[in-house]
Amino acid sequence: MKFQLGLISLALKFVFYLSTEVSGDGEDDYIRKSGRQQIIRMAALRPTASEITSAMSDSEIFRNIQVEDLQQFFYGGQYPVEFIRLLNGYKTLSSEPIQLSDEEITTLNSNYNEGSKTNRILTQLKFCRKMQEIQCTNIVLLKFSLSEIESSLDDIAKYVYNMIEMSYRARFPVSEWLWKLYIHLQCYKTTPLEEHSPEINETLRKLITLCHENKYLKEKSDDILNMYDDKFQCFVKGKEQFPLNAKNLLVESMWASSGIAFEDFPGLTFKGYIIYGIFEKEIENIRYQYNKYEWATEPFKHKKYLEIILDVLKAQFYGYVWIFLVSYQKIVASTKEKLNYTAEMRTSLQSDYERLLFHVNKVLFFAYIDEQLFNEVLILLSEIYEPDDKKISHTVDKLAKEVNHILGTYIKPNNGHKVAEIDTKYVERHCKTDPEFLRNQLGMFRKFFRETEERQVKLKLNILSFYINVNRSVDFVFPNI
Repeated sequence: MKFQLGLISLALKFVFYLSTEVSGDGEDDYIRKSGRQQIIRMAALRPTASEITSAMSDSEIFRNIQVEDLQQFFYGGQYPVEFIRLLNGYKTLSSEPIQLSDEEITTLNSNYNEGSKTNRILTQLKFCRKMQEIQCTNIVLLKFSLSEIESSLDDIAKYVYNMIEMSYRARFPVSEWLWKLYIHLQCYKTTPLEEHSPEINETLRKLITLCHENKYLKEKSDDILNMYDDKFQCFVKGKEQFPLNAKNLLVESMWASSGIAFEDFPGLTFKGYIIYGIFEKEIENIRYQYNKYEWATEPFKHKKYLEIILDVLKAQFYGYVWIFLVSYQKIVASTKEKLNYTAEMRTSLQSDYERLLFHVNKVLFFAYIDEQLFNEVLILLSEIYEPDDKKISHTVDKLAKEVNHILGTYIKPNNGHKVAEIDTKYVERHCKTDPEFLRNQLGMFRKFFRETEERQVKLKLNILSFYINVNRSVDFVFPNI
C-alpha cells in the first residue's frame, strides 16, 4: 500500500499546474488584455532543422542523432515558471538529477521569437533531457506497478493518464504504446492485462535499458519504494482537469450526419461535400471497429477519421479568416477610390480588424492547434496594423495554399474540381452594397466556433492534434549529453 500511495502521489505532483494551461485566464481578464499580445503569447514558431543543427553542432547529440528525430520535441512557446520549478523538484531515480537554473527558466518563459535562438534551443535541449529523466523514472515505476499485487488496474490507469498529461503540458510527444495502454485500461478496467503483458514488458525493458545507457537511471534503484511525498497526497481542489477520456477520442458527437459542418463558404469556392463522402466511409469503419470492441486494442487503425475532423476544422478556420481579410482589402480599395477617404473611415476599418482579433482570441482556448502554419497565421494577424498592410496579402496567400492543400489531400486527381479561391464578384458586390458585410463575416465566424465547441466540448483541438501526432519510435529515448 505504501508503494501504491507513493506511486499516485508522484503522478499527482503535476496537478497544481492544471490551472496554468495556455489561455486559462478568467473571461474578464481575458477581455482586458490586448488582442495582439494574447495572440503573440499563444503563437509559437518551432525552430527549423537548420537552426537546430547550427545550435547543436558541437554536441554529442548532433553527432549521434538525426535532427529530424529531435524536431518533434522542440517547442517554441513559453513554459510557465511554476511548471519548470515543479520539474526541478520532481524526485527521480537519477544519480545526478538535471536542474534548470533561474536563467534557463527565464529563457524558457520568454518569447521564442525574441532574443538568442541558439540559447533558446540549447536550453530547450536541457529541458527535454529533464523531461526524459522524469519519463525514465515513470517507466521504471510503471513496470514495477504492473507486477505489484496491490496495484489495481484503476490505479495503473490513473498513473498512465498522468504520464500523458505531464507530457502534454510539457509538449513532449507520447509514444503510441503508451496511448494504447491508456485506452485499453480506460475501456477495460476489469479485464486483466495478461494477454498484453509480454509486449508491454518487452517495450518497458527496452526503454529502461536505453534510460540506463543514457545515464538517466542509477545502476541500482533500491529506493523505488521510498519515493513518497505527503505534500501531494491528494488532488488540489478547484483546479482544471486535463480534459481527456478515452471515449472522447472517438469524437462520437461527430458520428451523426449533421454532426460536422461541411458547408460552403460565402465568398469562397470551397465545396465541403467533397470531403464529406470520405468522412462518411471513415465513420462506418470506426463505428464497426468500436461495436466489435476492437477500438481499445487498435485505436490508431482508423486514425484518418480524426485527421479528417481536424483538417475540416482547420480549413474552416482558415477559410473564415481568409474571406474576412480579402473583404477587408476590397473595402479599403473601394473606399480609397472615393476622394473622401477620411481618417474616420480608416479608424472604422481598423476597428473592424480589431474585432476580428478579439474574436480570434475568444476561440483560441478551444481552437488553438500547436502547428507551425497555425502559429504563423496568428503571428501575421497580430502584426497587421494598417488596413492596407502588405502582410494582409502575405497572410491571404498562406491561407489559400493551406486550404487547397487540405482539399487536395481528399480530392482524387482529374475529378474536375477546381481549387478553392475567392469569389471576387461576390465579395466586391457585397462590399459595395452591404456596410455590415465585415461584421456579418465575424458573426458567421463566431457561429462556426460556437457550434464546433458545442460538438466537441470534451476534446480541445490541440489535444486531438496531440493524440494524432504520436511518437512512433517505440524504443526512442531522448539522448543525454
